Amino acid sequence: MRLSRMLHNYLSAFAFLMLMFFAATGIVLNHPNWFLNDSHRPIAYEEGVFQPESLVALTTQSDEAVARLIRKKFPIYGRLDKVDRFEDEWLIRFKGAKGESFVTVDLGTGGITVENERADFLAIMKDLHTGEHTGIAWRLVIDVSAGLILLLSTVGFFLFFTMRFRLGKSLAMCGSSLAVIGLTYFYAVS
Repeated sequence: MRLSRMLHNYLSAFAFLMLMFFAATGIVLNHPNWFLNDSHRPIAYEEGVFQPESLVALTTQSDEAVARLIRKKFPIYGRLDKVDRFEDEWLIRFKGAKGESFVTVDLGTGGITVENERADFLAIMKDLHTGEHTGIAWRLVIDVSAGLILLLSTVGFFLFFTMRFRLGKSLAMCGSSLAVIGLTYFYAVS
C-alpha cells in the first residue's frame, strides 16, 4: 500500500500535466469551430537556380540527398514526405507539425521554387495530439505519457479497490461506467 501511494503521488505530477494536455487538444480537435481557425495560411515563396553541373549531379542522388541539398539553400518546414520525379521536373513535399514545404525543380532551367506554408493553431494541435508529422522525439513523449497514465490509473484502481468499506460502490461505479461506454459505442457511434 505504501509503495502504491508513493508511486501514485510521484507519477501523478507528470501524468496529470500530460493528461490535461491531451484532454485539451482532444477538445480542440473535437470542436474546431470553437477556436480561432485562420483558414488562410500565408504562403512564403522563394526562388533560386541550380547550376547546370549541380543539376546533373543532383539527378543521380537519392531523394534524401536532394532534400538535404534543398535544406542547405532554403528554409524548409518538416521532414521529407514525398518526391515525384518526372521527365522535366521534380515535385518534392516536406511535412511537419510546424508547416509544409512544396518544392518544384525545373530540370530544363535548373529553377527551383519553394512554397512554405506555416501550420495554423488547429493543425499544430492535431499533430501534437496524434503524433503525426512530429518526429520520433515527440512520439516518445506520447508513448511515455500514455505508459505513465496507464500505470497511474492502474495504481489508482488498486488503491480504490483496497478501501473495503467502499468496495461495493466502487464496483458499481466501474460497472456503470463500462455499461455507459459500451452502450454509447453500440447505439450512438455509426
